Amino acid sequence: MNRERPRIDNPDVRGIRYVMYKYAWDRYNEAYKAKYYIECIALVESLIADRMESLANEISSSSKFSYSTLEKLIAYLSGKNQAPLLTESIIQTIGKIEVWKDGRNKAVHEMAKLSENLNETFEQKYGELSKIADTGRELFNELNNELRKIRKKQNKSI
Repeated sequence: MNRERPRIDNPDVRGIRYVMYKYAWDRYNEAYKAKYYIECIALVESLIADRMESLANEISSSSKFSYSTLEKLIAYLSGKNQAPLLTESIIQTIGKIEVWKDGRNKAVHEMAKLSENLNETFEQKYGELSKIADTGRELFNELNNELRKIRKKQNKSI
């Protein structure tokens, strides 16, 4: 069964999304202070995906990208260079998100697995996670700010 993400044209959605984002960022900050970086990475991925879903659904004039993976969103948006909403800056940010996704995948799926470097310890791997969380936050801000600029020009909310 396909789920459809709530759209901003529903009057209740804007306020609910604001509260959801506020709690997600509050939890991100708490987790970061406690050095729970995998949680930070998971939260920021969800926030990035939410922005990318909104953009992909708007470009496709559908809701087929609701609750999509980053990989699917990146593939779709990367192939839509002619879409008016995709500024050069957004295309560059999507490219950075694609690179970041690889670090996210290692953090979430490979922490307890042996790497090619048999001398790499769990502590060494974990030491890289704060950078992945930081970069994810920066990329969310980049994407969100670009979307705000576009939507402001269109006189729409995100």
